[in-house]
Amino acid sequence: MPAIEKLSDALADARFVSTPEDNVDALICGKYRPILEKEFGIRFAPEPVADRFSYELLLPVVPTFGFHGLSNMWRYVDDDKMVELIGLVDPYVFRGPQFVILILNYALQCKFAMVEQLYAAMRNTRMQLRRSESP
Repeated sequence: MPAIEKLSDALADARFVSTPEDNVDALICGKYRPILEKEFGIRFAPEPVADRFSYELLLPVVPTFGFHGLSNMWRYVDDDKMVELIGLVDPYVFRGPQFVILILNYALQCKFAMVEQLYAAMRNTRMQLRRSESP
């Protein structure tokens, strides 16, 4: 069975509970890791191997297969496509730090039109979420 299917099947266990606000990576690689390893036979790559596969906060020193985190998408997606993609994401994305870091990355590049558009999307979505959550 492919590793991703094995992990997906394991995470279907009722003990693995998460909410949209949870950092799923932290749950899988931290909190639930001992159970996943012991009871489901899931193996985790050593950190140096994982670093060759993907990066998130620190820029890689060698090319990687991919990246993790919305905050890195600006490196690979042109501005128009980014605006389009942001219109399609689940609203929970706007609650997390990755989106704020994405906006900061655009500000550091002096792409203030993008900062304005992304901030407006975040603010509008958060206001809509508040309205839908109030009694």
